[in-house]
Formats: sequence, structure tokens, C-alpha cells
Amino acid sequence: MNDIQQPTEPIPAAFGISGKRVKHFRGILEDDPVAIAAFGIPIAVATVIGVNWLLPASVANFFHPFWRIVLPLIPAFHFTAAVQRRRKAKAMREKDYLQFTNYQSAVQTYHNATKTYRNLQRETRYQEIRKRRQSERQLRQDGEAK
Repeated sequence: MNDIQQPTEPIPAAFGISGKRVKHFRGILEDDPVAIAAFGIPIAVATVIGVNWLLPASVANFFHPFWRIVLPLIPAFHFTAAVQRRRKAKAMREKDYLQFTNYQSAVQTYHNATKTYRNLQRETRYQEIRKRRQSERQLRQDGEAK
């Protein structure tokens, strides 16, 4: 088991990027729910309130109250998604985005190598156990034969 070398985790500084910038990019590119909620929920609430406030009473009575909430949410969610797409596009144009992608690729490779390392360790342990049991079985059979 000593001949299997454990992979080492990549460090952002080795790729010319800080940990703070890695968090920044991950927050944007991985659809950080906090940022989306912080922006999307106020937009959705304002849209629902605004539409229902502007809607004439005769039209408002035509719609069930459920639809007076759900229908205004559709453009609000589309607007929030458009803003998120714009944030992603802006992040991809930043100067250290290439370093971030190189670091992310190294992290993915590290995770794959770690899985392989664990599987090889497990297989090596199983082989050692099998050899030990087989030798014990062989010793028992030799003892019974005498």
C-alpha cells in the first residue's frame, strides 16, 4: 500500500489567483442562491405589488387571486435570470478568469484522483485480506493433512 501516492490538493496561489477571487467566481458561476434570493425576491415582491396596485379593479376581479400573484412572477423570474446570465458573462470577461478555470480544472482532477486513490487503497486492503485468509486456510489444510 506504500507504493500508492496520495494526491495533493491544488492551492489557488499556485494558479495566480487568490482564495477570495475563487469564492467570487464560484458564487457567480455556481448560481449562489443567497445572491439570487437577495436580488430576485425583492424584484418578485415589487412586481406582484406593483401589478396588483396598477391593475384596474374591473380587471383584477376577473383574475383569481392566485393568478394575480403567479402571473406577475413570471417576468420577475425571467428578469432575475437575465441579470444572473449577465453577471456570468461579465465574470467570464474578467482578467483572472483563465486562472480560475485552470484552478477549477485542477480541483476536478484532484477529486477524481482522490477517488481513484481511495479505490486503490480499498482494493489493496482486500487483496491483503484475501492473501492472509488464503495462507491461513493453507496452513489449516497442511495441519489437517499431517
